[in-house]
Amino acid sequence: MKKLIFSAFCLLFLSGAKAPSQYQEVSIGSQVWMNKNLVVTSFRNGDPLKYCWNQEEWIKAIENKRPAYTYYNFDPKEGAHYGCIYNQFAVADRRPLAPEGWRLPVLEDLNKLQQSDPQLAYTLRSKGNQKDGDGAWLHKHYAFTERQDQYGFSALPAGELVVFGSSNLVQFVGEGTLARWWTRSSPAATPNLQIVWSIKQNFGSMQLDLGKTSPNYAGHYVRCIKE
Repeated sequence: MKKLIFSAFCLLFLSGAKAPSQYQEVSIGSQVWMNKNLVVTSFRNGDPLKYCWNQEEWIKAIENKRPAYTYYNFDPKEGAHYGCIYNQFAVADRRPLAPEGWRLPVLEDLNKLQQSDPQLAYTLRSKGNQKDGDGAWLHKHYAFTERQDQYGFSALPAGELVVFGSSNLVQFVGEGTLARWWTRSSPAATPNLQIVWSIKQNFGSMQLDLGKTSPNYAGHYVRCIKE
């Protein structure tokens, strides 16, 4: 019976948009954001996303233009810690991916976010570092340490999924040094690209990147903003 209850709890936790209560609100300037990465496996209307448990399934979903998700290293245990990794077809679909009351950010939201705090790369990241054993970021730095995770955004360096070359080799990179998320925005001239935003650590310094693009075969996390 205990095993059955535990399985049911896990299913609810990793289910679709019917579990918005697991997300808390954090205020940054005039905006309200989720305090963690999105963990849904269906669209808001209940339509399921394709689950990709290995490299072949991820590539197949891209080739068939199917909205899909996976976890870092294709390991479901990472979902509870980092959230889900989505392909571009999941975030660009006309069906809302975010739970009721939330949405994916667009580039204008990010520009407004940046204007609210010039040190966002430091204030959005989670606290601590691996060297001191008190955090997930790889390197220790000494700038703005008192402002780490000031808003409760708690950006973890969860990395990303990339596909290399014509061999369709899927790799997970950036864990410990990179937090990257999809937006809803896409360049008009290149619909196969989607705009992403990220926080990256270069040894002791932090860098905020807004407005870069990512191809549809890559996989990134999603952080939602309040509607």
